[in-house]
Amino acid sequence: MKDYLDELRRLLEDRGYEDIDDTLSYFEEMMEDRIDSGESEEEILEEMASPEEVAEELCRDIPQKKEEEKGKGRRVFPDAEIREITVNVISYSVELIPVNGTDCIVEYDQSRFLDLDVSFDGRTLDISQHRVLISFFNLGKAEKGNIRIYAPGEMIRELEVNTASGDVSVSDMSIHDTEIETVSGDICLKNVFSEDCSIQTVSGDIAADGLESRDLSISAVSGDATLRHLVAREIDISTVSGDVELLIEGSKEEYDIDISKLRGSESYEGRGNKELNVSAVSGRVRYSFTE
Repeated sequence: MKDYLDELRRLLEDRGYEDIDDTLSYFEEMMEDRIDSGESEEEILEEMASPEEVAEELCRDIPQKKEEEKGKGRRVFPDAEIREITVNVISYSVELIPVNGTDCIVEYDQSRFLDLDVSFDGRTLDISQHRVLISFFNLGKAEKGNIRIYAPGEMIRELEVNTASGDVSVSDMSIHDTEIETVSGDICLKNVFSEDCSIQTVSGDIAADGLESRDLSISAVSGDATLRHLVAREIDISTVSGDVELLIEGSKEEYDIDISKLRGSESYEGRGNKELNVSAVSGRVRYSFTE
C-alpha cells in the first residue's frame, strides 16, 4: 500500500495537483478501513486502478479556484426524443422528474471524487459514475451526490437504474419497462405507470403510492416494502426479514393469492385472472383491498 501511495504522490506532484496530502489521506483511510474488515492488501490493490490511471483521472480537470472544486453539473439535450434511460452509479441518489415539452435536463453534484459521464445517442440517455472513481468507492466510503433528470413523462420506453447507497425516486411517469436495483438505497415511486416493473434491493426500503403495473416483481432481503393504491395483474414479492404491507385497488375475489411464510402459509382462489404471490421468511406480511 505504501508503494502505491508513494507512486501516486510522485505522479500528482509532477502534474501540479493541489491538496495532495489530503487526497492521499482520504484514500489511505479507505484502504485501512477495508483491511480492518478482513480483506488483504493484495485484494484491495488488485481492484484499484493503477497509480497512472488514478493520477490521470484526478488531474483531468484541475480546478483553478477552491470554490470550483465542488459544484453542480448540468447537461441540456434540446428536443431529445429519449426512449431509454440507463443509470449506473455507486453513491448518487437519482430523481426522475416529468416535464412538459421534449427537452431533457440532467443536473448533478460534482467534485474531485464525484464525477459522472452523461451522454445521449439520439435514443438512450446514459449516466454512469466514472470508472476510475468507482474503483475508489469500492473501498467502502463514498461521497454522496444527487442526480435530477428532467424528462418528458410519456416518452420513456425503458428505465434502468442501478445504485449502491443512493436512493431512487420516480414520480408521475409512464414507462413501459422499469428496472430499479439498489443495495442500501431506498426506492420511492409515486403515481407511476409501468407495464413491467422490477425492483430489487438488499436493505433499502421500498415505498410506492399509486403504482400501476401489469407485472410487478419485488425482491428484498431486509428492506421493507409498503405499497398503497397498487394496481397490478400479477404481483410477486419475496423478502427475507423485511415487512410487506399492501393496499391493493379492487377486491380480493379478483386474485389468486399465495402467501408463503416460514411459519405457515395462506392461499386463496379468486374468480379473476390476477395473482398475488408473497414469499417471506421472517418478515411480517399484511395486505388488504379497497373493495
